[in-house]
Amino acid sequence: NLCNEECVGYDTFKQVDYKELGQGFDDEVFPLHFIPRIAQENMRADGLGCVAEYAGCDEFTNLEDVSVGGGQLEHYVTLKYCEKPQAGGTNELTLFSWEGSAAEGFVLQTHLVRPMSEQDVDYITAIFERPEDATTISAYPLGSPRYADDRPSVLRELAKKCDADTYQIKLDDPNDEGAAPADCHELFDEQNTKHYRLLSQLITVSDQCHELRKTVANTYLHIGLEDQICTQRGGKPEGNDCTRCVAGGKFDAQGTCIYSAMTGENESRACPANANKCRAYTGNTAANVERIISDVFEPAGSEQEDLNAARNGWGYTYPAVDQNNATIAAQSADIGLNSLRLSGDINEQFIRHIATTTARFDDNATYEMTFWAQTALAQDITFALHQMNEDNNDVGGELGAFDAVQIGATWQRYQVGPITLTNANPEVDVYLVLQKAGAGDVFIDNVELTRVQDHIYLIEDSWKTRPEQYDVPIACDSVPADALPGEALGCKAYAEGAENGPVRFATGFDMLCREKAIGCQPLWDTFNTLEGENPELMHVYNAQCNGDSNPLCSITVTVNDEDEQYDCNIPNGQDFCYIPGPIIVEDLGDITNNPTNSAVLVKSTVVIPADTATSTPLFLGVTDSSSCNEADRGCMEVGLEKQTLPPGAAISTIESRSVYVKNDPSEYNSILCLDSLVGCSEFSYSGGISYFKDPNIVGSAICAYRDAAPTSVEPHGWFIADTSVGICSGGDLDSPQYCKEDADCAGTCEQVGNAPCYPDKLNRDGAYGLVSNASNE
Repeated sequence: NLCNEECVGYDTFKQVDYKELGQGFDDEVFPLHFIPRIAQENMRADGLGCVAEYAGCDEFTNLEDVSVGGGQLEHYVTLKYCEKPQAGGTNELTLFSWEGSAAEGFVLQTHLVRPMSEQDVDYITAIFERPEDATTISAYPLGSPRYADDRPSVLRELAKKCDADTYQIKLDDPNDEGAAPADCHELFDEQNTKHYRLLSQLITVSDQCHELRKTVANTYLHIGLEDQICTQRGGKPEGNDCTRCVAGGKFDAQGTCIYSAMTGENESRACPANANKCRAYTGNTAANVERIISDVFEPAGSEQEDLNAARNGWGYTYPAVDQNNATIAAQSADIGLNSLRLSGDINEQFIRHIATTTARFDDNATYEMTFWAQTALAQDITFALHQMNEDNNDVGGELGAFDAVQIGATWQRYQVGPITLTNANPEVDVYLVLQKAGAGDVFIDNVELTRVQDHIYLIEDSWKTRPEQYDVPIACDSVPADALPGEALGCKAYAEGAENGPVRFATGFDMLCREKAIGCQPLWDTFNTLEGENPELMHVYNAQCNGDSNPLCSITVTVNDEDEQYDCNIPNGQDFCYIPGPIIVEDLGDITNNPTNSAVLVKSTVVIPADTATSTPLFLGVTDSSSCNEADRGCMEVGLEKQTLPPGAAISTIESRSVYVKNDPSEYNSILCLDSLVGCSEFSYSGGISYFKDPNIVGSAICAYRDAAPTSVEPHGWFIADTSVGICSGGDLDSPQYCKEDADCAGTCEQVGNAPCYPDKLNRDGAYGLVSNASNE
């Protein structure tokens, strides 16, 4: 199903929900159909940027007095929600938490937050009516810390993942699946009552609280919320339901969403104006996530070796590890937990070795990172992936660098990426390199590096075509205004055949074939007869022509309505001869049933079949791996036989080894020989040249004379020179079967080392004789 190249990448995506993403203000949007490449091109043209750190970025107007920054446009990824103090402190709850400090041990932190009011408790009771929600209701009693986002699904999820049990699991093993998030804290009030909350989601009470108006309102419909409660929560009644602002906002009189937020340093997370409407999108394979590293820095004990192991391979310089510059420290947002302290001067680098045995880094693979960090002196830190040099003596070349992030005095979670690697060698180890821009200690924790697929970050609607504002070009969707995906949805590029083969563009395949059928096409076997007379017909070489006393043996065949005669001369004393050929026939019956003289196919005969009929081609997969060069045409593996015993031995005694020859029919007239002439060699002597079968070729048939011992009665004369040869028992003396072991015989192998050349030629004097080459015997 072919598609236009312009449509490559056209697919279905989901805009990630702010609750899943952990930042932003948008609910999930699905399905969306667009081409990411077009969005990225438009973003570059407009000077816009969108990375994981800014996903969820939105525009707000500061509603405070101009003297304190009011009236300005501001952009945020997340808000630190707040309220201004009320008279008598009725909306204030003082909470305390312990934080680990490498310098001071334990530090008591104070938090002034909004508590659950009677109206809040009534709301909780109204929205959680099912018996299974009893645990959720109990998590939010009167006077306990209140979350800013009071959406039922959010409250239910937060109560489940941050409570006394999950918090304890986090202290015991932060990597446990049941552990609470890093932001979950144990808080206690002035009555020493303990509460478990995600600190960043609480409502701070402060005079520095500012009202922000969201430029584009994000709303949701709260089903079944009665009008009075709807109005109290800042919503707008809609029949029996309530329209509300997402993530803790409230409607004002003009119907816009108002948010109260702390906008100072280390409070709400700001983003640049050119990242406005930056969103996270995931495709069909987004769930295929590989966690490369997940580093928490909790030692198993207090010994130095435990502290070294807890660093998870982080070091200061390669190959040595500087104990003073990368150490485990009791600096953490929770007492009892630790982090990794990175000391050193400006632009100091720290490395984490990642071996190819634990992870794979490929070209064009995509990676993201999350981590928690804190420092006393605000500064930027940057993570990058480097390939180790082949001689393993330094961190090597950079494969990709994540954007720098500024960290500050409070523990915060950061997300960076994605980056796509270039020039990566999957066989060479990689280093994760952290570089800090300033002086002073930096503390990091919960460091995760993941390999992701189909995770993209784009400005919302940046994929729209210009000026039409269609989701995709007309070439991909011929009816763009029908709100349905176009016919080119799923268009991808496919390489045909080899890596450098032609590229095809398709949305899918109606029919698929097995891998071995790739390149399947009709072919006609020529059997390498490409030239000469009638190369497409059958060719027969060395056919045996059986005649009579006439010395000339002929056969006549008809091809294309024309008769052709083929002859050979019958040697004296024989009644057949071989026609060298080629005899060109349409069918073997033309020679085997010839009316003149019959020809038979024997061991010396070579038959080249006719070409494949045009009506019945062969279907084969034509690929680079199954093709060869013209210069190698006819090359084939054959078995070169070696007769290890003299003639008359069992056929099983023939050995063979693989050799490669070019079987080229155009050379047959000069290279074919008869089976009876195998081993024929030229021998010279003082009287001239003679031709004999080389005894080394035809089976160790060399004879050697042995003299008789003076006192021995053993036979003497001519014996097989190879002393490993014997004769099979029970055979005829005039046609002995030679052997080397019993397996070569029907009976047993006897006389090994004493096998006469001619067992039937034992003279009266006890000597085995020879037979002359000219003898009739």
